Amino acid sequence: MSYVLPLQNLISLESSIDVNYPTLTAKFGDGYEQVAPMGINQKNKVWTIIYRNMNASRTQTILNFLDAVKGIQPFFATPIGEIEQKWRLIPDSVQIQHYAEDQITHEPWKHITFKVRSAV
Repeated sequence: MSYVLPLQNLISLESSIDVNYPTLTAKFGDGYEQVAPMGINQKNKVWTIIYRNMNASRTQTILNFLDAVKGIQPFFATPIGEIEQKWRLIPDSVQIQHYAEDQITHEPWKHITFKVRSAV
């Protein structure tokens, strides 16, 4: 089953992607060092996804999705200004913040933040 991150149009512009290039370094006594790429996937990305001002229905949609993928199942998502890519949830990164309440319906509004890493 292929999963796709829901409500991507509501991802905050505050979301960011960190990129690193893992390497192995061997240092020798004379000051010389040898550097080599670590593995065949030499570019790792971590995307911090932020949803702001989410009503109860939208919050539940995101939480149901996160419960479904559980950090195990890869899913597809498109970072702002990039092409669709495969990602995997970093399980201990989910934060849910209650920040306001609708003045008429008293419905809670929340911010949801979580991190995903590139999945190959």
